[in-house]
Amino acid sequence: MHVAGFRFDIQRLAQLVREKRGMRTLRDIGQELQLSISTLSRIEREHFPPDWHTLFILSKWLDIHPGEFLVSDEDSDQNDLSIQLRAARNMSSESALALMEAVKAMYETMNASRAKENG
Repeated sequence: MHVAGFRFDIQRLAQLVREKRGMRTLRDIGQELQLSISTLSRIEREHFPPDWHTLFILSKWLDIHPGEFLVSDEDSDQNDLSIQLRAARNMSSESALALMEAVKAMYETMNASRAKENG
């Protein structure tokens, strides 16, 4: 079971990581963030969305809320995040559902705040 309607915007994350990295090497960033070069490379090449731990590390480094990478996708029953959570071996389906519900609530709160700011 999953919460439909959201997808992870790997393209945006990849772009922001590439921009912030600038001329620094993946090795430099990997050492700074304690992430592997291969993980950073796959993210920059948009090969997969990061796991939660990596997402939180990158979000903090980018100074952006992790929820900013969730995009409403009302026409889709599947999204990268729910697929990844369902595939997690160490997470029960109940935990995955609870986490997706929390993410959905966070996203709705973020959208409400944006709407309020925009008038």
